[in-house]
Formats: sequence, structure tokens, C-alpha cells
Amino acid sequence: MNNLISQVDIGKFFSPAKKFPNETFLGPTVKDLYNIAIFFAFIIAFILIIWGGIKLITASGDPKAVEAGRKTITFAIVGLILIIAAYFIVFIVQKITGLVVVG
Repeated sequence: MNNLISQVDIGKFFSPAKKFPNETFLGPTVKDLYNIAIFFAFIIAFILIIWGGIKLITASGDPKAVEAGRKTITFAIVGLILIIAAYFIVFIVQKITGLVVVG
């Protein structure tokens, strides 16, 4: 009963799924856009962490500026966690379904 999900051939019930794993225009395009988006998301998060550090350094003891720097760093780290989670969710979906969506 546990293997029921892995034994279902979605291509029998949903005709576009038959064409999806093949090399089409959409497959490589989605893969490239996904990889570019992940790359830029990491770059932006890294820049925000540096920017938050600069805010902390230049705060000069101002509580509002210190809090703003901490929030920037916190939100950047949360963003990194979400990026990594999204990457692994796509990876898990690929493993479960057997389809190669990206990478």
C-alpha cells in the first residue's frame, strides 16, 4: 500500500505529462530560469547580509539603527532558508515523481 503513489503513471491520465520529460522548448527554459533565479536570490541575500552589517557598524549606538540592521540581517537569513527550502522541495518532488524538472 505504501508504494501505491510511485506505481501510478500520470502520463496515462494527464496527456501533457507524456511530453514533459522530453527535450522541448519549455523544459530547458524553465530549468535555466530556475537556476538563474536561485543564483540571483543568493546574491541578493548575501548583499543584504552585508548591508545589515554595515548598518550595525554605522549605528553609533542609535537603538533604531541597530534594530534596523538586525532586521535586515534576520530577513536576509530567513530569505536564504526559504531559498534552500524551495530548492529541496523541487528536488524532493523530482525524486517522488521521477520527472526531471530542473537540473
